Order: sequence, then C-alpha cells, then structure tokens
Amino acid sequence: MATNEFKVTVISPGDLTVKIPEGYSIPYKVPQRDYLRERTIEYFNDWLDANRGSTRELMVILGSHLYELLFPGEVDKNFKTSFDKYQDQKLRVVLEFLPGAADWATLPWEFIYVPDGKWGAGIRGFFISAHSNLILTRHVRET
Repeated sequence: MATNEFKVTVISPGDLTVKIPEGYSIPYKVPQRDYLRERTIEYFNDWLDANRGSTRELMVILGSHLYELLFPGEVDKNFKTSFDKYQDQKLRVVLEFLPGAADWATLPWEFIYVPDGKWGAGIRGFFISAHSNLILTRHVRET
C-alpha cells in the first residue's frame, strides 16, 4: 500500500510550495518574514548544539516556532485537512529544501511540533516525528 504524502518545498525562506496527498501543488509566499522567530529558533538550536540541558517544554517551544515558520496560514490548514483525512493511515510529511533555503535546511526539524491549541481550544499539540501515523522526512537538494 502506498503512503500518502504531504510535502512542503522551501524554495527560499518565505517562499514555499505545498503538495497535498491528492497531488495538487499550491504556491505560498509568507507575507512578511518573522525575523524574531528565526532568531529565537537559531538561539535554541545553538543551545542544543552546545549540549546544554533541555526539557520537554524547551523542545515544545522550539518545535512550535519551527512549525509556525514552515506551516503558516494556509499551509497549516492544508496539513490539518490531510492529517484529518488520513488519520487512520500513514502520512509521510516531507520537508524539502532547495539550495536557496540552505539556512533553513540545517534547522532541527526533527523537533517540529504542532502547537498546543493550534487546531482548536484545548487540543494538545504533538511532535510530528513522534506521531505513530506520521513519517517525517527531510530532503536537502544540493543543486
């Protein structure tokens, strides 16, 4: 049985293409980059690289920032729709980074976290990589 795939291709920071399991590709441009969010992610990433202590809460904060960076607005809505539709099947979540997105490609995407309350009040978030029906893959194109 084939695995359904939800793919986010990062052409350059803020310039994305989303491919939903049904095969449609949707271009998405972030109206305005959130440089504070990007700096916060870089700070947490440096923190982890230095082997400083971490907690689940720190990972949730980092992962939530990563999610909001790569799944803004309509990207989140399309992901939730796919997640709900294929909840009883495996859904491969592919994060593809083109050469123009090299800075984002090195971020710790394994910690990406759907934020608490993102999909409704009182709904607890989750780490995409730890969800039993999701398969997280990162692909970095060299050329």
